[in-house]
Amino acid sequence: MTLHIRLPHTAMLALLLACLFLPVAAQTWPERPIRLIASTTPGGVNDTVARLIAEPLSEALKQSVVVDNKPGAGGLLGTEIAARATADGYTFSIFTDANTIFPSTQKNLKHSPLTSFAHISVLGRGSHVLVVHSSVPANNLRELIAWVQQQPKGVSAAVPSYGGPQHLALETIKQKMHADITAIPYK
Repeated sequence: MTLHIRLPHTAMLALLLACLFLPVAAQTWPERPIRLIASTTPGGVNDTVARLIAEPLSEALKQSVVVDNKPGAGGLLGTEIAARATADGYTFSIFTDANTIFPSTQKNLKHSPLTSFAHISVLGRGSHVLVVHSSVPANNLRELIAWVQQQPKGVSAAVPSYGGPQHLALETIKQKMHADITAIPYK
């Protein structure tokens, strides 16, 4: 007696593909060092967070995790490098709030913050803080704006980059309070 089994074409294709990818599934990850891109200069918040997690991550995975600083363009440079990396699990990126702003501020964005990355975990949350030199006679934002408005030539304010969250917050303050403040990118 002969038994004939007929499989639908989709089942045959699935079985064939499963056989082809068995050797790939047997590989262990990670087999080589992992790159962790921090889109800021060494000592910046992203760099600090990257270095805080690199060592325990390396110990847990039994593989080196190398922090790779790629500052520039308000974090866009490092983000673009991460977006272009091969999707093989060996490149990670510290993703910041600036990435949510890029679609609104960059005409030729080469990635999508929502679809170009597999978001893994929230590593931290932070607040933006406005600070002034101790010689400025202001103890709150209202006093600072009043002081700025009294300056005949206006004042300058350091921001990490043009178009980033801190710069946009400064522009909002300037617009709402009619204040003459010049944003100056500062590392």
